[in-house]
Amino acid sequence: MKNSRGLFFAIIALLFLSGCQSSEKEKAFLDLYPGVDFNQEVKLTTDPYAANSEDLGTWINLIFKNQSTEVISFSLLDGTNIYTYSERSQKWVKLENQLEYNPGEDILYPKGTAQAVTDKLVIFSPKTDNLHTPIVIRMVAIGHQISDGKPVGAYYDSILLPQW
Repeated sequence: MKNSRGLFFAIIALLFLSGCQSSEKEKAFLDLYPGVDFNQEVKLTTDPYAANSEDLGTWINLIFKNQSTEVISFSLLDGTNIYTYSERSQKWVKLENQLEYNPGEDILYPKGTAQAVTDKLVIFSPKTDNLHTPIVIRMVAIGHQISDGKPVGAYYDSILLPQW
Protein backbone atom coordinates (compact mmCIF):
# COMPACT_ATOMS: atom_id res chain seq x y z
CA MET A 1 0.00 0.00 0.00
CA LYS A 2 2.80 2.41 0.91
CA ASN A 3 4.72 1.61 -2.30
CA SER A 4 1.67 2.32 -4.46
CA ARG A 5 1.21 5.62 -2.65
CA GLY A 6 4.81 6.56 -3.37
CA LEU A 7 4.33 5.56 -7.00
CA PHE A 8 1.23 7.75 -7.16
CA PHE A 9 3.20 10.75 -5.87
CA ALA A 10 6.00 10.02 -8.35
CA ILE A 11 3.54 9.97 -11.25
CA ILE A 12 2.01 13.25 -10.10
CA ALA A 13 5.48 14.81 -9.88
CA LEU A 14 6.31 13.58 -13.40
CA LEU A 15 3.13 15.15 -14.68
CA PHE A 16 4.26 18.44 -13.18
CA LEU A 17 7.64 18.07 -14.90
CA SER A 18 6.11 17.47 -18.30
CA GLY A 19 3.07 19.71 -17.91
CA CYS A 20 1.92 22.71 -19.87
CA GLN A 21 4.25 25.07 -18.03
CA SER A 22 7.37 23.09 -18.88
CA SER A 23 8.51 25.60 -21.51
CA GLU A 24 8.16 28.40 -18.93
CA LYS A 25 10.08 26.30 -16.42
CA GLU A 26 12.84 25.63 -18.93
CA LYS A 27 13.09 29.31 -19.85
CA ALA A 28 13.32 30.20 -16.15
CA PHE A 29 16.06 27.59 -15.74
CA LEU A 30 18.08 28.81 -18.73
CA ASP A 31 17.78 32.36 -17.38
CA LEU A 32 19.80 31.17 -14.36
CA TYR A 33 22.66 30.26 -16.70
CA PRO A 34 22.94 32.89 -19.44
CA GLY A 35 25.56 31.96 -22.00
CA VAL A 36 25.85 28.33 -20.90
CA ASP A 37 25.53 25.86 -23.75
CA PHE A 38 23.43 22.93 -22.56
CA ASN A 39 23.94 20.46 -25.39
CA GLN A 40 24.11 16.76 -26.06
CA GLU A 41 27.90 16.65 -26.19
CA VAL A 42 28.29 17.14 -22.44
CA LYS A 43 26.10 14.84 -20.35
CA LEU A 44 25.19 14.16 -16.76
CA THR A 45 24.13 10.52 -16.48
CA THR A 46 23.67 7.83 -13.86
CA ASP A 47 26.75 6.01 -12.66
CA PRO A 48 26.48 2.42 -13.95
CA TYR A 49 28.67 1.19 -11.09
CA ALA A 50 26.68 2.73 -8.23
CA ALA A 51 23.11 1.89 -7.36
CA ASN A 52 21.14 5.09 -6.83
CA SER A 53 18.11 4.51 -4.65
CA GLU A 54 16.66 7.98 -5.33
CA ASP A 55 15.31 8.02 -1.79
CA LEU A 56 15.20 11.28 0.11
CA GLY A 57 18.29 11.67 2.28
CA THR A 58 20.59 9.52 0.12
CA TRP A 59 23.50 10.37 -2.15
CA ILE A 60 23.03 10.45 -5.91
CA ASN A 61 26.00 9.33 -8.00
CA LEU A 62 26.19 10.79 -11.50
CA ILE A 63 28.84 10.95 -14.20
CA PHE A 64 29.71 14.21 -15.98
CA LYS A 65 30.77 13.04 -19.47
CA ASN A 66 32.63 14.95 -22.14
CA GLN A 67 31.52 13.58 -25.49
CA SER A 68 32.55 16.70 -27.40
CA THR A 69 35.64 17.46 -29.45
CA GLU A 70 36.76 20.09 -26.90
CA VAL A 71 38.88 19.81 -23.76
CA ILE A 72 36.77 20.86 -20.76
CA SER A 73 37.78 22.06 -17.30
CA PHE A 74 35.40 21.19 -14.49
CA SER A 75 35.33 22.11 -10.81
CA LEU A 76 33.09 20.22 -8.38
CA LEU A 77 33.24 23.19 -6.00
CA ASP A 78 32.14 25.85 -8.50
CA GLY A 79 30.44 23.81 -11.21
CA THR A 80 27.63 21.97 -9.42
CA ASN A 81 24.21 23.03 -8.16
CA ILE A 82 20.89 21.46 -7.16
CA TYR A 83 17.48 23.03 -7.74
CA THR A 84 13.80 22.33 -7.35
CA TYR A 85 11.02 24.19 -9.12
CA SER A 86 8.52 26.05 -6.95
CA GLU A 87 5.08 26.02 -8.57
CA ARG A 88 3.98 28.68 -6.11
CA SER A 89 6.63 31.26 -7.00
CA GLN A 90 7.25 29.85 -10.50
CA LYS A 91 11.00 29.99 -9.89
CA TRP A 92 13.83 27.54 -9.52
CA VAL A 93 14.95 27.34 -5.91
CA LYS A 94 18.53 26.39 -5.13
CA LEU A 95 18.94 23.54 -2.65
CA GLU A 96 21.94 23.07 -0.42
CA ASN A 97 24.27 20.24 -1.33
CA GLN A 98 25.22 18.51 1.92
CA LEU A 99 28.56 17.46 0.46
CA GLU A 100 31.63 19.67 0.55
CA TYR A 101 34.01 19.48 -2.39
CA ASN A 102 37.70 20.26 -2.47
CA PRO A 103 38.87 23.18 -4.62
CA GLY A 104 40.59 22.46 -7.90
CA GLU A 105 39.70 21.59 -11.44
CA ASP A 106 39.65 18.41 -13.44
CA ILE A 107 40.44 18.29 -17.13
CA LEU A 108 38.05 16.19 -19.20
CA TYR A 109 39.46 15.27 -22.58
CA PRO A 110 37.45 14.78 -25.78
CA LYS A 111 35.71 11.48 -26.36
CA GLY A 112 38.02 9.00 -28.02
CA THR A 113 41.25 10.50 -26.65
CA ALA A 114 43.53 7.56 -25.91
CA GLN A 115 44.23 6.92 -22.21
CA ALA A 116 42.72 10.22 -21.10
CA VAL A 117 40.03 11.01 -18.55
CA THR A 118 36.75 11.97 -20.25
CA ASP A 119 34.36 11.50 -17.29
CA LYS A 120 34.07 12.78 -13.72
CA LEU A 121 32.11 11.24 -10.86
CA VAL A 122 29.78 13.82 -9.31
CA ILE A 123 27.97 13.01 -6.07
CA PHE A 124 24.99 15.07 -4.99
CA SER A 125 23.26 15.04 -1.61
CA PRO A 126 20.42 17.56 -1.60
CA LYS A 127 19.29 18.91 1.74
CA THR A 128 15.50 18.89 1.93
CA ASP A 129 13.33 20.09 4.77
CA ASN A 130 10.68 17.40 4.47
CA LEU A 131 11.71 13.76 4.19
CA HIS A 132 8.08 12.65 3.91
CA THR A 133 7.10 14.36 0.64
CA PRO A 134 8.45 13.46 -2.82
CA ILE A 135 10.49 16.19 -4.46
CA VAL A 136 11.61 16.73 -8.04
CA ILE A 137 15.17 17.99 -8.25
CA ARG A 138 17.50 19.12 -11.02
CA MET A 139 21.22 18.51 -10.58
CA VAL A 140 23.48 20.72 -12.69
CA ALA A 141 27.12 20.46 -13.75
CA ILE A 142 28.89 23.28 -15.60
CA GLY A 143 32.38 23.19 -17.12
CA HIS A 144 34.35 25.44 -19.47
CA GLN A 145 35.94 24.72 -22.82
CA ILE A 146 39.68 25.25 -22.50
CA SER A 147 40.00 26.65 -26.04
CA ASP A 148 37.71 29.66 -25.58
CA GLY A 149 36.38 29.60 -21.99
CA LYS A 150 32.84 28.98 -23.22
CA PRO A 151 30.67 27.49 -20.45
CA VAL A 152 29.05 24.14 -21.25
CA GLY A 153 26.75 22.17 -19.03
CA ALA A 154 24.34 19.37 -18.43
CA TYR A 155 21.58 18.59 -15.98
CA TYR A 156 19.80 15.55 -14.65
CA ASP A 157 16.26 15.51 -13.27
CA SER A 158 15.22 13.07 -10.58
CA ILE A 159 12.29 12.43 -8.28
CA LEU A 160 13.34 11.68 -4.72
CA LEU A 161 10.84 9.59 -2.81
CA PRO A 162 10.31 9.24 0.93
CA GLN A 163 11.86 6.26 2.67
CA TRP A 164 8.70 4.56 3.91
